[in-house]
Amino acid sequence: MDSIRDLPGFNELKGAGLLDSNLPPGFSMPNPDDAPDLREDEEPLEEEPLGEGEDEDEGRDEPS
Repeated sequence: MDSIRDLPGFNELKGAGLLDSNLPPGFSMPNPDDAPDLREDEEPLEEEPLGEGEDEDEGRDEPS
């Protein structure tokens, strides 16, 4: 594809507002900070590093 206009259904996507580059009124991105206190919309990080404490066989199918 040479252009976004070549997408199938471009007019429908644009009509649904999915290709609009204007931000909605009142939209803002939160500023990151290093404060140790969590805000009310935040959850604490996991205690264990990723991948540790998980069962190695989890998510695998049993051999038949």
